[in-house]
Amino acid sequence: ASFFLNAASFLGLIGFTLVWKPKERGNDLPPEHFTGAMRNAVRYAFNAAPLQSVLVRTAVFILGGSALWALLPVQAQQNLGLSASGYGVLLGAIGAGALSGAALLPTLKDKFSMEALVAGASIVFGAVTIALAFLANFYLLLPVMAAGGVAWVALMSSFNVATPTSAHGWVRARAIAIQLLVFQGGTAAGSFLWGAVAENFGLRMSLVAAGISIFVSVFFAFRYKLPAEKID
Repeated sequence: ASFFLNAASFLGLIGFTLVWKPKERGNDLPPEHFTGAMRNAVRYAFNAAPLQSVLVRTAVFILGGSALWALLPVQAQQNLGLSASGYGVLLGAIGAGALSGAALLPTLKDKFSMEALVAGASIVFGAVTIALAFLANFYLLLPVMAAGGVAWVALMSSFNVATPTSAHGWVRARAIAIQLLVFQGGTAAGSFLWGAVAENFGLRMSLVAAGISIFVSVFFAFRYKLPAEKID
């Protein structure tokens, strides 16, 4: 029933998409064939340093960042003894934190650079991942998960802004698609990795190692800086 209701919730989005009539914009560039367009996008990604920086930073963060999402259900059931509803409350705490973070983002972006925001949010999310390994009290874990939600939305917002900023207009949409591919692929690879670590070395060890890997991802800023200005 839960999955059915979730699927039904997309009907509104589908309906909106069907009736939406976006404003047509002129394009002076010649049309491209699908396969050729994808080849050009991949070639661009391999040669454009600003986009490479965004892709690398996305990959190194999500490799460790995926552990919380992959292992939270196991921690909730095995070590916290929670039911499906209890697990849902934990996810709800992350969502509440994300909503609060979205409200705080404009203020944070005014006070901090994108690099500082990404670094701070990465440290917080890494600390939350490690805290999940040790906190056995459900009520203490709720505010920690909320803090993770704030950090998560700050990171996702920063990467989502940096991606179109790092690419020229003709390839911008494809750059976003490549970044999403890196993000989703990193989530899948990271989930498999930390699940295997948990299986062989224990859940706590896996979460701690993932948290440390998120801390390490901060140092990639020295080599791969996120673009500060939009490329025309």
